[in-house]
Amino acid sequence: SAARGEKGEQLFKWILSRRQFTSEATDKVIQDWHSIWRRHRQRIGEFEEFWMKKGKSWEDLMTVKDPEVVISNFLAQQDRSQSSDANTNGKFGYIEQLGEQEHMGCVISSIMAFATLRLTEIHRAKATRNEYGSWQLDTAVWKGDDYDLTFTFRPVSNKQICPTTWLASWFARRSTDDQAKPLWWPGSRKKIASYEYLSKAVHMIMKGAGVQAKNSVTSIRKSSITKSIDQGASQQEVDRASRHKEGAGTEAVHYDMNLNDKLRERLTNFE
Repeated sequence: SAARGEKGEQLFKWILSRRQFTSEATDKVIQDWHSIWRRHRQRIGEFEEFWMKKGKSWEDLMTVKDPEVVISNFLAQQDRSQSSDANTNGKFGYIEQLGEQEHMGCVISSIMAFATLRLTEIHRAKATRNEYGSWQLDTAVWKGDDYDLTFTFRPVSNKQICPTTWLASWFARRSTDDQAKPLWWPGSRKKIASYEYLSKAVHMIMKGAGVQAKNSVTSIRKSSITKSIDQGASQQEVDRASRHKEGAGTEAVHYDMNLNDKLRERLTNFE
């Protein structure tokens, strides 16, 4: 409803104001969401209703270590249709129930699907959280002409597969001492995960999704490209996102810094 969306926008702005954002800075954040904002504020409104029904206040949300993760964990379990309170309470917090390697596999799979990166490029990536909910991924491509590559992920409408949801939850499970450790740092192993460990993590997710064992990890990347085309992406969008054409690597650096919102939003559509 319109009231729910307005309440979601109020909560979003209130959280940013508590983090010392000026009204101008907050408006800029919302503008950067483009067409996705209207749907996202509706989803935040759903969370606000859930939170208040639990007897919590907005102030209570600020006592949580990372309010964005609390909201993301809730939104990740919401179907596009309205869920009942019983369903919602049963699903809330499911991310925390994942095993560490399985959780890692979900993060990697989400990045691979939305950035069409190869596993080796994801393995050497670094992740940085931006204050307004987006995440920046920096890596290097060592194939043909070597070059650095930067991806910026912004929340998309389907939180179940959103890279920002998975990246936020991945860091949220870490101890305070491990927050500054490399991206692929399993707390239980106390060392950087190997390429083989990442590959096994992704295969766990593929197996759980019913993907035949004969399919390689690269099938996720290929499927993402195919789905982009099926959802109406232009050849130029696909070339830039997948770096298929000569020179596309250079274009991708600038293209992703401007955010490929439309193409990534198409990838969330399973209808």
